[in-house]
Amino acid sequence: MSGSEHVLHPSPAAAPGATGSLRPAALWLKAALAAAFLAYVLNCLAGTTADPDLWGFLAFGRLFWHSPSFPYEDVFSFTPTLKPWIYHEWLSGVIFYPLYTAFGAPGLQTLKYLLGLATVGLLYAAARLRGAHPLAVLVTFLPLLPQFINFYHPLRPQVFTFFFLALLLLVLERARLTGRFRPLFLFPLVMVAWANLHGGFLAGLGVLLLYGVGEALSRRPAWPYFLTLALGTLATLINPYGLAYWKFMAYVADAGTWLDPYYLRLMQEADLVLML
Repeated sequence: MSGSEHVLHPSPAAAPGATGSLRPAALWLKAALAAAFLAYVLNCLAGTTADPDLWGFLAFGRLFWHSPSFPYEDVFSFTPTLKPWIYHEWLSGVIFYPLYTAFGAPGLQTLKYLLGLATVGLLYAAARLRGAHPLAVLVTFLPLLPQFINFYHPLRPQVFTFFFLALLLLVLERARLTGRFRPLFLFPLVMVAWANLHGGFLAGLGVLLLYGVGEALSRRPAWPYFLTLALGTLATLINPYGLAYWKFMAYVADAGTWLDPYYLRLMQEADLVLML
């Protein structure tokens, strides 16, 4: 071998199998982070304290299932109430009661876990659709999730609003980015269930309005959003009370029933998590 010849040794990075050995390690790291985050979410959802409202939901559900007709009269109040008695969360009670009678508290807890995990999953999917890095999404959730979970202790009808709002955000983002509006046009069907489960359906209509205005200002097609908004608004009239439901919602908002400072702060924090 002459002095001008050099023996070439492969670098560690170029060694056969080196790249392949890194891939399993990266996959294990991702799996560990996902498992840790899942455990964190489940821990946040693990509360079992019930407040008096839960028994109210169950009482209405019992009244519904054991009455020959829809209960339009408040049989629980000692003082006279408005007629007809408009219980805007009526469908939630109708779902909660048979779950509780059939499976007890674990049945309600299971529903809470399923809706909570699904909501977080939808929010994660919406963030990823917008190009967010997975780690950035998880880090954003860590400090905010405990406040968002406040409405899951105990199981409350708000969990349906959070689930549907997260679903709507994902559908809206997909429609905005791809120009495919068919799933968006199906959302009025969801509004029928949402309006009967919880009065927070108004947030969904508000988000649709914001997206429509935003697309119009950006000189992109806005008519699909406004059409869905119009159809979704009409869909909310499919309820046991008809137009009186909307009059009740206006009355409640004007009376400030939902403007308790503590409750309002919790709602603001939950909304912040959803928008982020």
